[in-house]
Amino acid sequence: MPLWIDVICIGQENLEERNQQVSIMVDIYSRAYIVSIWLGPGTPESNKVFKFVSRWQILLSFQRKLSSFGLGWFPWAIRYSMLFIMKCSGHLKTIARCCDKDIGRRSYWLRIWTLQEIASAESERIVLYCGDSHPVIYPLFHEALGGITSEMFKIHTSAHLLGWTKKYTESRESPLSTHARLMIALTKSATYPRDKIFAIRALFPDVLETIPVDYSVAVGDLYAMATKVIVEYNKSLEFLKHLDGNSAWTDGPSWAVDFSLP
Repeated sequence: MPLWIDVICIGQENLEERNQQVSIMVDIYSRAYIVSIWLGPGTPESNKVFKFVSRWQILLSFQRKLSSFGLGWFPWAIRYSMLFIMKCSGHLKTIARCCDKDIGRRSYWLRIWTLQEIASAESERIVLYCGDSHPVIYPLFHEALGGITSEMFKIHTSAHLLGWTKKYTESRESPLSTHARLMIALTKSATYPRDKIFAIRALFPDVLETIPVDYSVAVGDLYAMATKVIVEYNKSLEFLKHLDGNSAWTDGPSWAVDFSLP
């Protein structure tokens, strides 16, 4: 089975190759058998969180097997009994604190490329790794932690992307407007300023797809193009109001938004 790692498989200094590969990255992730996400080295806090989610996965798998025999209710009873006991003992609060203190602060969640990796892939094929802990499936990660973690943790770990897949938006109306999703995307960081546009271009085909992936174009010109197409899509200047303070910069037209700022 081919293994594809973006930072290794894309020649960063070869602009022609980089342009071509970045243009098809959404297809690579959407067709991937497994999308592996490495959150970094393990810590006592992350180990507790992953151990909790792993137990949840085992219980859910057990439930699915028993459901075929008409006994699907039994694991549910065990699950909620377990949660009740852990809540009474304060264990759930400990897990929630570990999430906010450690997992939710991992640098992976801050990257703008995270959006494409998670939103493009089939959610059941996204696997999270952290240190030596047992890997967990991304949607079950949020299912297990959703009831005990803060809204900030869910935002940081991109929980909203579970409803932001190509398959989802083709089958029904997205729960978030295009404008709202775009504003969320632009809060993420990028090592290279052009990636603030190219990393999310395929996720907003109605807005940004007219902008070609070209790493030779000047950043100021690219941001001017992006500002223009976003304003035209919204048919208003409302977008500029939300990014007040990111305009009037020196590397491009005064009306262009500096997307490199958070």
